[in-house]
Amino acid sequence: ALGLYKKYGVDAELKLFSRGGEALDALMAGEMQATSNAEYPNILAIDKNPEVIIVGVSCVAPHTMKLTARAELKKPEDFIGKKIGSALGSVTDYCFDKYFEKNGVDRSKVTYVNVAAPESVPLLDKGDISAFFFWEPWPSKAVEVSGNKVHILGSSAQLGLYAAKLFIAVPKAYAEKNPETIKNFLKALTEAGEYCHQNPQEAYKLVARKIPTLTPETIAKMTVDFSHRVRFLKEDLKNLDDVATWVVSKGKVKKVPDWKKAADTTYLKAVNPKAVAPGL
Repeated sequence: ALGLYKKYGVDAELKLFSRGGEALDALMAGEMQATSNAEYPNILAIDKNPEVIIVGVSCVAPHTMKLTARAELKKPEDFIGKKIGSALGSVTDYCFDKYFEKNGVDRSKVTYVNVAAPESVPLLDKGDISAFFFWEPWPSKAVEVSGNKVHILGSSAQLGLYAAKLFIAVPKAYAEKNPETIKNFLKALTEAGEYCHQNPQEAYKLVARKIPTLTPETIAKMTVDFSHRVRFLKEDLKNLDDVATWVVSKGKVKKVPDWKKAADTTYLKAVNPKAVAPGL
């Protein structure tokens, strides 16, 4: 909408996917040249295809993931014997696992129900599930729909579990063949991120045009703590490593990726050296 891709000579078209795995499947099939997703789908994609590489982080949102529960659930042990809504095999699953692990609750004593984020609000309202751990706007919508029947116990960061981040993935062969395109793509994203911070109200309106189901007001609530500054820091690498270790423990992949091969900061360093932590 700002014409930034055109400004930097990148012929780009935005495509939205309902799940990160779908976007990365398209990337591996050669239908996409860049995606932005959470750790889990990236780790699965890298395990399937070592040609997928991480070139940066596009967004950091420490408080978007929130543990939302029926009012009678006030402490970790209250979850025992209850059904919880989670997109199984995703960061929502990861957050619940880490919450129970940190608080000494046996995961096997809680029933995980596989639900999509939009379904979680009516299910929680009816009592078909007792809690969910999804991103905004679903926690706020749950409170709006159910009132004092539900409450938010805290964000994933407040609970000391996880800070949500979106990682930019590209095909290695494409990047090596078209390095200037990748650099210019990152330049456009970097400028777009700065625009979001300098002009938040206008940015909300632009996003609402792309996603008509969301109003600028809802987007403002969703993104109040977001950082859109493109980067790759040691804490970002730790996110990848922590989630990958969990994915291995779930038997989804056999080993944690070798990040020296699976993450390439060369392109971002060329665009903005300060955006990459020393040693990465």
